[in-house]
Amino acid sequence: MPSSLAASPAASAAAAVASKRSFAAIKRPAAASTRRPRSATATASATPSSTDATPAMAQPAITLCYFEVYAKGLQCAMVAAHSGLEWRAKSADFNFKAVKDTAAPFGQMPLLYIDGADSPIGQSTAIASTIGRMSNTDGADDIKDFAMSSMLMAEAEDLYAAMVKASPTAFVALGTGTKTAENHALLWAEVMPHHMGCLEKLLVGDTDKFTTTGLVSGELFLFGIIYQIVLCSDAIFDDAPKLKAWYNRILSHAKTQDVLAGTSPMGKMGQYFINP
Repeated sequence: MPSSLAASPAASAAAAVASKRSFAAIKRPAAASTRRPRSATATASATPSSTDATPAMAQPAITLCYFEVYAKGLQCAMVAAHSGLEWRAKSADFNFKAVKDTAAPFGQMPLLYIDGADSPIGQSTAIASTIGRMSNTDGADDIKDFAMSSMLMAEAEDLYAAMVKASPTAFVALGTGTKTAENHALLWAEVMPHHMGCLEKLLVGDTDKFTTTGLVSGELFLFGIIYQIVLCSDAIFDDAPKLKAWYNRILSHAKTQDVLAGTSPMGKMGQYFINP
């Protein structure tokens, strides 16, 4: 992984936490005990969970912190960019070393800071889920959409793990550890075709959507890793035409283009997984 970014600890602390109010001060949906349960057959509400919908209530701004590389950052940036929330990336003087062993829950990035909260959120799936819940883009207005969004987020993590195991990166060459020539060949000959085949079957009917809106947080998170895989080989779509159409639809979205062009708050990010 890239080395941490240099800056002063004092500046990092100021940039990291806007105040010391607790999470209880953050506006969020009512507690589960006061909400009516959703039916398993519920359909999307009049204001479905999508990136075109306005969050149901005013939410605090968020800050997403990561290195200047796709890896685990692109997935979270996609969810943030499509959320409709006010968001920003880490400040130029953010110093990861200053928070790694103190504020960072697992001593790693990405980290999500919520204005008014007293500690950051770690782990990319937790970050994406939190943004999705805050912005009403997690599909939770429809239990089927919510379940699909959650499955796609988990699948994205499986794909990321497969790439970490067998693909060289900008920092680790082929032939290092598990990144053997044999595993690399299996990645493209067996692992990716299997996963793409499963995803192809999950797309709804003849559409290019996994969910009612086609833009829930799980779909955006999944796009973040598939984009990185496509940078290495677009042959993954050879037997998955619906998945390719889904990918191209999200790729063409203006908010996606902002992220990829480096014009979103996240700024420019570099390629992580590479060809040998």
